[in-house]
Amino acid sequence: MTTFPTSDMGEPHTQEHLLLGKGNKGRAVATLEPMALAHSSAFTMQWRTCYSFYTPAGVDVFFSQTERRLDALLHPDYTDEEIRREVRNFGIAGGTGGEALRLEEKGTVYNGMVSSMDQPVYRIYRAANAMVYGPGHPLSYNSGGSPEALARIAAGRHPQVPPRQLPPREYMGMIASPPRAADSEATLARMNALLNRVEPVRSRRAASAEKDLPPRPAPAGAINLVDYPHRNDQQPGAVWLAWPAERRLDSTEKALLELFLHNVAGDPTTNLYKRLIDSKTRETDLGAKSVFASVSEDVGNPVLVGFGDVPAARMNERELGDLRARVRDELRRIAAWPAGSAELAAFNARLASRIVQTRRQLSKFVNTPPTFGFRGGSSDWLTQLHELNQSGSFRKSLTFKPQIAAVEKLLAADGNPGPDTLRAGSCSMRSRGCWPPDPNRT
Repeated sequence: MTTFPTSDMGEPHTQEHLLLGKGNKGRAVATLEPMALAHSSAFTMQWRTCYSFYTPAGVDVFFSQTERRLDALLHPDYTDEEIRREVRNFGIAGGTGGEALRLEEKGTVYNGMVSSMDQPVYRIYRAANAMVYGPGHPLSYNSGGSPEALARIAAGRHPQVPPRQLPPREYMGMIASPPRAADSEATLARMNALLNRVEPVRSRRAASAEKDLPPRPAPAGAINLVDYPHRNDQQPGAVWLAWPAERRLDSTEKALLELFLHNVAGDPTTNLYKRLIDSKTRETDLGAKSVFASVSEDVGNPVLVGFGDVPAARMNERELGDLRARVRDELRRIAAWPAGSAELAAFNARLASRIVQTRRQLSKFVNTPPTFGFRGGSSDWLTQLHELNQSGSFRKSLTFKPQIAAVEKLLAADGNPGPDTLRAGSCSMRSRGCWPPDPNRT
């Protein structure tokens, strides 16, 4: 379900806890699950909430479980008191063996987020999103709920998550894996009838889509130092360099950008590892022990280059500014390599090997069970299909064959695409600047 947060009070996360477990409908789903031999899981992402389940009890049970779950998701009947108890409330503890009574904070959502916000990676992720998207943007809010915002919940002030805030039906999707022997036409017809029973009247409510969410980023060059709790005030931390969310990448462009970033930052063969991490080849010791890079699937496809285990003593604006300058300089250096140069040939040879590795990973992915309903399951299939949807063709390859072929064709051509993209400074492979990202806008 598309669940853009509307505040830091964790409405999407709260819905995840309530919809399939509270109210008469939610409790019925939970009670019948063991009898259906079903297992389920759910997790809240930044702007989506995923609910998954599986059952080995046959197709009839699968459809029965699907219908019950969809009905509970679309037409919940939980109460305000159930919201309060699940999110945050106070209980009395102690009192045994002469122990003094004490008030104790309770609530699964609140306690879970207190634990999450202790983690440095969660804090830096939240800070990075706030800088990339700006205040008041749905992707800058804490979809899980910040402890500070959840702590404001008191009697009569629970988070406003009534059914009317559920996403419109146009912003829901399903990935189903029926048995191999199931007839495709019959399965689709049965699913169509199920959906019409659950929601006979199609909703026409409007809602925000990705294209309707313009970012308001922090000023270029802004530096934010993020604290996190630890017993040692000299504990090393992470440094992330973020590029603005200003790209509109199709699946081919995103594939190319990901390959480029993995070639620049990551394992010991990458440019930034050799220049800033490897003790034998680094030009200066900035204290970092690892480096990575990624491009987000979120609106605007922000780009991230990150360093791990940076000493606390290096966490100051002067040294962080120096680190950023060296990363930008490396991108400029790559973009300046002339066609036919040894450096460009070696870079592209490494990129070609990553393409082979990507092909193998995608082949393994589509031939591996999806683990729907398993605890610790991922959103990999959702992400895969979301990225495929960015391509305009009707027929799509689950292993991105056309996209990978397009990247190989680009590499086989003469010249270095880097300079054109840096000068363009906006967002596509040739004219909008995604390969590599503009080093001047970190």
